[in-house]
This record gives sequence, structure tokens and C-alpha cells, in this order.
Amino acid sequence: MNYRVRCRRNEMQAGLPNEDGTNCGVVLIVALGVLSVLLILAAGFLLRSSLEAGAAVNSLRAAQARWLTVAGMAHARAVIGGCPDVYTHGSQEWKTIFEGQEPEADNDGDGIADSSWSVVHGYGGGLEGRYAVLVEDECGKLDLNVAGEAGGGGSGWTTFELDLGALPWRGRGWRGLPRLRWGGGKPGEEGVDDDRDNRWLEHDGADNDGDGLVDEAGEGIDEPDEFTAACPRGQLDRDRPLLTPGDMKMVRGIGPVNYERTRRLVTVFSGDPNLGWDGRRWRRRFMLNAGSLSGLASLLEEAGLEEPFQKAVNLLDYSDIDVIVSV
Repeated sequence: MNYRVRCRRNEMQAGLPNEDGTNCGVVLIVALGVLSVLLILAAGFLLRSSLEAGAAVNSLRAAQARWLTVAGMAHARAVIGGCPDVYTHGSQEWKTIFEGQEPEADNDGDGIADSSWSVVHGYGGGLEGRYAVLVEDECGKLDLNVAGEAGGGGSGWTTFELDLGALPWRGRGWRGLPRLRWGGGKPGEEGVDDDRDNRWLEHDGADNDGDGLVDEAGEGIDEPDEFTAACPRGQLDRDRPLLTPGDMKMVRGIGPVNYERTRRLVTVFSGDPNLGWDGRRWRRRFMLNAGSLSGLASLLEEAGLEEPFQKAVNLLDYSDIDVIVSV
């Protein structure tokens, strides 16, 4: 079956039908519309293909970066765990290996290269990637999750007496740091003796909360040591530990300038495993305020003290609620 379309110039321009009833202008418009739809679909398929290819490449690169990071952290743990010395110092391998002879990478963002690159090769010998590790000794830095604003007052009861104000701040915005980690209110659940020590702290003759007052009523309620970064308290976990030193910038009055002035002096990663070195090995410390009589006596006897049981009784008697020696 054959089809034939004839179109006169003047009729096509006028959009009039031909002698056989066809309309040449309508045919052209429909053909152009179909071609436009096909072009749009083709462009969409091409765009989607390019986006999927890009997403695949990004996913591969993200996986490579993640595993390079894991490799760097495992390398650092292995080197740190292999240091035989009890105390750390800058000449140990955790410092020299990752710093190298000529550092190339700036890991802490201060504009000075502090780490060397470690190259990772694949099974075929080709280059897979590289990583740079910076290991920092956090000892001696002020922990933003435990320091306070007591200004050196108190009786050495808690780390809240470590003075945040001693850092080189501009302005007094730093005073909001404790309130930031307390969720804007009091540590723990407000009005509650979270750690159940109020009955002792009201009668122990010490300024436990660092406010300049000794044995005031409620000294053990809402005191700074009710905040624990590892176990936030309060309604709906209101306590909020700082997760990075950069969190300090959330306090009004600190901002980027104070952060740059203090970030090398502070940390949020410090901790105490409650271990002490006795000259031969690490051993768990004995809690005088909560330990048993037999445990304390054994410890004193092992240390070579005379009359260890009598001394243990005296120590525990002194720390009871009446603070009066009765034996």
C-alpha cells in the first residue's frame, strides 16, 4: 500500500488542506514533536548514565579513602602498642615514624607540615593510595569536659577546679563552657543527688564544689562531678559532652578567634584507666573511700608498712560520716 502527500506552497503556508484531504503543516509539527521527545529521552538517558558513572566512581573513591583511614589508624595503634617505655616522649617511634625526615602533610591545619605520607600498593604493585598520620600526646592539655571556672579554689576535690580561665581567651565567653556540657542548666538531673554523695560532702570539712563555701547544705547536689562525659545524666540526656574541641565554638562569645588561640591547649579525649605503676607492673588503684578493710590492709601489708590492719582501720574510721577518730 502506497501513500502520497502533495502540498502546494501557498496551501502549506496558509495551513490549508491539500486536494486529497491531508494537512502538510500538521504532519511537520507532529514529526518535530516526536523528534523533540526522542531527543529529550536520549539526553535524559545520557545524563542518567553519566550520573551513575560518577556516583560509582565517588563510591569507589569513598571506600578507598575509608580503608586507607582504617589502615592508618591500625598502623598508629601498632606503633603505639609497641613502645616499650612506661612514659611517652618525642623521640619514640610513635612520633618519629609518622613525622619522617621531611614532613609533607599538614594534619592539624596550622600551616606547618607535621606528617609524612605512607604509600599503599595493590597486589599488582600499582599505587592504591596514601595516608598521613599525626599522633599527638594529649597529656598536659586541659580537658573541656572536666575543667571548670573555680579559679583554683576549693579543696582539690574534683577536676572542676582546673581553671578554664587560665587559657588565653579574648573576652569572658569561656564561662559558658560548663553550661554547654550541662545542657544549659545544672549537671545531671537538677535538684537530684545523682551520685549519692551529699550526706558525706555536707560533713567532710572540704569545699567539694569549689564555690568557696565548706559543708554548706546540699553541697553534694548539682555539684560539678555529677557530670560524666562517658555517661550523660539528666532528663532526656540533657547533659551533652563535647565531642571535639571545635564544639567550643557553639558557646556565644568564643567563636573562631578564641578557638584558634586555644585549640592546641585543650582536648576532649583525656581519660584515666585508674591504673598506677608500682615499679614492676600496672595495677588498679585502691579507692580509699569505698574499699574494703581487708583489701586496704592487704595493700598496706604488701607495701611493707608496720601494723597494716591497724592503719587500715584508722583510715576507714577517719573517712566515715562523723569525721571523728573513734578507734
